[in-house]
Amino acid sequence: MTQVRPRRSVISRWLEPPPHLACGDQRRHFVLATWMYVFGGGLLAFFIPFDLLYTGYVHHAAAQAVALAAITVAYVIYRRSGDARAISWVSSGTVGILIVFLIATGNPYDAVFAWAAFFPAIPFFMLGARWGLAAALTFVLGLGVALADMLARGVPGVTPVAIYNTLGATVGMTAILFYYEHGRATAQRTMEDAANTDFLTGLVNRRHFQTVFELEAERARRHHRPLTLLLVDLDHFKAINDTHGHDVGDQVLRHAAQRMVDGTRRQDVAGRIGGEEFALLLPETAEAQGAAVAEKLRRALAAQPVDGVRVTASIGVAEMRWGDDWTALFATADQRLYAAKAAGRNRVLGGAPARAAADAPAPQHPNVVDFSAAE
Repeated sequence: MTQVRPRRSVISRWLEPPPHLACGDQRRHFVLATWMYVFGGGLLAFFIPFDLLYTGYVHHAAAQAVALAAITVAYVIYRRSGDARAISWVSSGTVGILIVFLIATGNPYDAVFAWAAFFPAIPFFMLGARWGLAAALTFVLGLGVALADMLARGVPGVTPVAIYNTLGATVGMTAILFYYEHGRATAQRTMEDAANTDFLTGLVNRRHFQTVFELEAERARRHHRPLTLLLVDLDHFKAINDTHGHDVGDQVLRHAAQRMVDGTRRQDVAGRIGGEEFALLLPETAEAQGAAVAEKLRRALAAQPVDGVRVTASIGVAEMRWGDDWTALFATADQRLYAAKAAGRNRVLGGAPARAAADAPAPQHPNVVDFSAAE
């Protein structure tokens, strides 16, 4: 029986993020940016004809049209490229300059000053607490200069009290939004860390590791760059637990996790994906280079006993091929991991056409290369 998929509304389709923006905080930022674009673009689209036909402020209408065009171009580029920082700065800068321009060239009796307190919400929501505060304070400085100039020119309706009220309301809104955004970001990071981290080793858990893989895989495909996965399984771990106890077993797991972190770059991602099995994702790394990283890790583990227990690992290495998803790449690395175990454990096996160490025993598995150096 054929299942009929429910039809989605235009709004739900519009709010659905592209694949490269579909995870975690990127998804939140995308939905927020989309709603702010719809709201801000709608306001500008309303005021352009309003100023042309009712107030007669042609220069205001022209400035609003330029601002609408700028944020529209930035939003389209954002949907395609995923560059959140660009749209955040373009939107904040464009709207900030526009508001200062409208106030400096408008009629104070039209309550145009009221728009000043509205601005800080944009950079705080788009840029976060730190850069949002910087953008908001820059806006306050520019606004203060514009208002001081209007006061010096004797513009009717511009008084010191009006300036103090306008700047005070804007600074007050900035303080409130900073407190809110800082608290929200801190709480979100705490919850995400708890949800994404393996409590014993401090590495990312399997669910988050797969999420990171999807992001890195999309980036690798888009830029035609290599991406390599290592699967690491500690040899005879059950025997270690049974013989020495679970406390020693936990020490072994933490020791292995620390060796993985110590031997990797900042962009690499180490995770515990279950039991005594770990994974290491290496962006911008071909399989032969990944095998070298794996061999270094294998040697580091074997060279440092834990509470008198020698720790060894079998490691499978696989480079993502065009069209591979997580399941396919994991299956390839997993096959090579078990080939390493079948070949005697404490070794690194991959499938790249690289020469194995001359004195290493040849594994009896097709399409598998032994990268382990003899000890």
